[in-house]
Amino acid sequence: MTADQRLVMESFSLVWEVDGSQIRCLEKTNSVEMNQGKDLHGRYSELVADCGASGTGKKFAVSFRLYEEECFLTIKARVKNVGKTAIKLGKCHLLHKSGSIDLGEGAEETVALCQTAWVTDNYVKKLYSENNCHRSKTVGLLYNRSHKLAFNCSFMTFDRINTEIAYSTSHNKIHVDGYCDFDDYELQPDQEIESETIGCDWSYDPFASLENWAAKVSHYYKPRIAPKPSVGWLGGWTWRDGFTQQTYEELVLENSAAIQTRLEGFDVTNFWVSIGNLKHMLPGNWTAFNKTSFPHDIEWLVSKLAKNGQRLGFWVAPFWIPDKLSPLFEEHKHHLLKRQGEFVKSNSRWRFGKSGDLPPDERVGFYCLDGSHPDTVDFLKRTFEFYQKLGIRYYMIDFLYTGSGSTPGHFLYDEYFDRSKVKGPEVYREALKTIREAAGEDAYILSSTGTTFQNIGCVDAVRVAPDCGEGRPLIKGMNEYPAMYTINTWNLIRTVSTTMANTYFTDRKLYYNDAFNVMTIDKPVPLNEAIITVSMFALSGGPVMLGDDISTIGEERLALIKKSLPPYNKMAKPADLFDAVYPDWPKIFNLKVEKDWDEWNVIGVLNTEPATIKMELSLDKLELEHGPTYTVFDFWNEMYLGEIKDRLEVEVPPHHIRVFRIARSRPHPWLIGTDMHVTQGGVEIEQLEWNPNKRYLSGVCIRPKEEAGNLFLKLPKGWKPVQYEGLQTAKVPMDKSLIVLKPLAFRTETLTWRIDFEPEDEAELHNLLHVGEERVILE
Repeated sequence: MTADQRLVMESFSLVWEVDGSQIRCLEKTNSVEMNQGKDLHGRYSELVADCGASGTGKKFAVSFRLYEEECFLTIKARVKNVGKTAIKLGKCHLLHKSGSIDLGEGAEETVALCQTAWVTDNYVKKLYSENNCHRSKTVGLLYNRSHKLAFNCSFMTFDRINTEIAYSTSHNKIHVDGYCDFDDYELQPDQEIESETIGCDWSYDPFASLENWAAKVSHYYKPRIAPKPSVGWLGGWTWRDGFTQQTYEELVLENSAAIQTRLEGFDVTNFWVSIGNLKHMLPGNWTAFNKTSFPHDIEWLVSKLAKNGQRLGFWVAPFWIPDKLSPLFEEHKHHLLKRQGEFVKSNSRWRFGKSGDLPPDERVGFYCLDGSHPDTVDFLKRTFEFYQKLGIRYYMIDFLYTGSGSTPGHFLYDEYFDRSKVKGPEVYREALKTIREAAGEDAYILSSTGTTFQNIGCVDAVRVAPDCGEGRPLIKGMNEYPAMYTINTWNLIRTVSTTMANTYFTDRKLYYNDAFNVMTIDKPVPLNEAIITVSMFALSGGPVMLGDDISTIGEERLALIKKSLPPYNKMAKPADLFDAVYPDWPKIFNLKVEKDWDEWNVIGVLNTEPATIKMELSLDKLELEHGPTYTVFDFWNEMYLGEIKDRLEVEVPPHHIRVFRIARSRPHPWLIGTDMHVTQGGVEIEQLEWNPNKRYLSGVCIRPKEEAGNLFLKLPKGWKPVQYEGLQTAKVPMDKSLIVLKPLAFRTETLTWRIDFEPEDEAELHNLLHVGEERVILE
């Protein structure tokens, strides 16, 4: 394979582990077939090699497809058991480490994307670190930052078998091992099975390579996800406790009414009720409810919320079966996962309800359901069909790693029911597909605490980072106790933003990436922390779950929430993903906002450290052209910062974030920012037009009724408004421009406006040229 007329893949072999031995599938070829065709990736040339010797009991076939329109190769293999006894399959190395990759000079500058398919420990690392050995789940990418060449080796399919990529070096050579692990799967006589498919491409743009991978995967799986990310409310956890202070039901209804009045028009729809709805607050009691916390029937609550245009949602841990305080273990013990003859178990020491009343070492733990067993499927089907009939339309399905096996690999098992399925992804997805179907077409499903990629097609959104922004009830043993919330969690914020950066490319292609989880910003959360939270939610464009008590939150903090709603339809790209590598972390988030009337970049620079950071950002790093002049507006400081041509100089205070809007300068009056939404025009300005002949600027803005906000316009030197009524103006000495503030009051959701401008009189312009400077001197 070549890139830029230079060999980059020097050699490789395909090795399949069978019955404990490694078989090099391409060493002996019985026949080779050449084909041409077209599939969802485009036109290709295909080589199919039929391999294997008679008498071995195994036949292999290997398929290579090279796509004509881009430097893109796919590889998959198939094995057939032609013997009389079952064979055990191990790893199928579609790219074996015996081959090597040449990424050009400066190999010491090569970095590797390392994915865990889990909520933490997703990083870009230097290849020559940690003994020069790294591992990544499903997605693999190497990037030589010196030579600017990327090699992407990622699995195009991953719904049946555990998929991994290992990177290593030896004798100044780079080795990549891309394999899917059948994990001792027994292939019966006269049966055959295919590996997953791996894809390889070469690119000068590592971001584009990752995004193209996600687009190809999306094209293959065609995942069904909700038309827009969820916006909702999680109550009973923060500031007011629905577990110990008042009834959970009362708290839900109060916030339902408050959202209807205080956040009307912002489409806060889904009400996530967690744990308090369950009898004894015990997971597993999915259809038995807590009459103390919810005195009325659940149908009654569903109906009450529906009157406010809201939907009730539940937290569910679908793979959990409690080990005590319930008859569920006896009912389900015949379809639980086992390892070495023992039940697989999560010793969570459940701290809520009846379990929480027990001594810590006697509290409830949980066994893990076998997703391949018909009785598990029936149990999940009955549970979620029951919820569907009740009117439940939002689900946070949690602790999925107890049933997902090899990915991420925290709860491994070797005994399960349906041996025609490979343990791990295929068994796990059987249960998820049941939940997806039983929950109903209009249900929104968020997955958490489990694998990520392998949820594709079964859920609408995936929690790609650990818990962030959640409070906890006033229960002894909680990390927050005797408070309900923890502030200044800078290590956590750094972890979440790092994971958001390293997984950004899957957003809206595989599912919605749910990174920051819960937005909790009311006092006593410090203002700087609240601003970071709002900014990162807005830059992520993902689901929003409000964690504050909306019935009591102050107007100042409520106004901050509104600056992130509704979510924009894209996630920001981490501009420094391949520069700020582990143990450093990405800090620069670049959101390209595109509208019919303009496009611009919203740049967030995050500082989670106790010291000020200073940096220079080149325009090419922000994917902006060199040559044009750009205006820069500081969103949170509501400040015009002037114009730039080649770089942006940034200074961020400790534990803070700065958000800039960077747009091409215009020779006529034009928008430079708003104070209504972090995207500054991405959701609140539908139309903007400059009429050069009649010299006016007009626009159409959209915001919920009774909201208000401001537009910030820049008038280049020589322009002024025809009428000043309803406008506020200020002169900027550095470039002799005018800043015009246009207040907007939304008496209806759609507001149309127009401002007329005219050139200044030349004589008057000459007399007033230095007014700004004179005023500064006099002061």
